[in-house]
Amino acid sequence: MNRMSKTVGTVIAMSIVLTVGAYFLIFNQGISHSTQDWANFGGYIGGILAPVFTVLNIAVFIRLTNAIDKSDERRKNKELDYQKSLIVTQIRQEELNTLTNILNKALLLEANLMSSNIITPIVAADVYIESFMRTKHSLFPIEENSELFNKMLRLHKLLINYNKYMTDFLAINNPQALSQPQVFDYNTEILELLDCKSEVLSFMQQYIIQEIEVAKNRNLL
Repeated sequence: MNRMSKTVGTVIAMSIVLTVGAYFLIFNQGISHSTQDWANFGGYIGGILAPVFTVLNIAVFIRLTNAIDKSDERRKNKELDYQKSLIVTQIRQEELNTLTNILNKALLLEANLMSSNIITPIVAADVYIESFMRTKHSLFPIEENSELFNKMLRLHKLLINYNKYMTDFLAINNPQALSQPQVFDYNTEILELLDCKSEVLSFMQQYIIQEIEVAKNRNLL
């Protein structure tokens, strides 16, 4: 824009110099009082400046058109980026919902506490957490954010311990032990696991909300 202003200023200055020069060239003996002389001078100046201003108008029009096109392109790119961020946000939320459901299934015990089927969702949750940490780092800052990484690693270890505890509790390989189950550590195990699960899910949900706000602010710029 500064370059264009300098160009316009240069053209105007040259036009003034050209007009004044033409004036002294025609009225080299002083200011004429003849109407015809002034009419001829006006026609002469108009003939000189008309092409100059025509070219100037065309140049300004082309420059403004290009500026509008660039502005539209930037706006379209912003809209595309915003749409992409919305799609990524939706994918993140779906992944978080899936993780939540898997963890809930692992921690909501069936009515029959002696059924070995309750071990299956615990194992599934443990495996899914490990896979999540390896494959979902493009959606969540698992590698970049040490706090989230440590929380998920702790959740993974707690699930392993919980699986071992429930396996020992049910004594799958020793049915005779079911007559006297040891449950004194269950409350400690499940409460610690529930707290860790809440911390991980809350952290991820907050991250999604923050990314939505970032996308909105970027789109407004």
